[in-house]
Amino acid sequence: MNTLFAVLLAATLATGFALILVLFLRRPLHVLLLELCGNEARARFWSVYWSALLVLAALFGILLAAPLDEVGLWMANPSAPLVLSGFRASLCAVLLVLGALALVLLRSIARFERGRVAPPAAPAAPQT
Repeated sequence: MNTLFAVLLAATLATGFALILVLFLRRPLHVLLLELCGNEARARFWSVYWSALLVLAALFGILLAAPLDEVGLWMANPSAPLVLSGFRASLCAVLLVLGALALVLLRSIARFERGRVAPPAAPAAPQT
């Protein structure tokens, strides 16, 4: 089996598994996120965010495991290591940006929630 074909097959399998996991967990995760986030828009965002992050992380893991430094394996496709390492670096950058986005959003949501006005207290029941 060609090394490039093996890497592509592994990437396809890992991405497929991640997608199946996303589909399996989508509804229960959304219900939980709806409770934690407080509204539909936030829950939907974090659900989509989690789905994208899971698929990208699975793909990045495969690219980390690819034997890019073993020149003998790539004689049939000499440019493949350059393409795969470039793709791996771009995925790493995307994952870092997504992580930074999560941190910023979490801090902003916490600040927003602290600044909200508390709902008025219910009137006290008359004592008899």
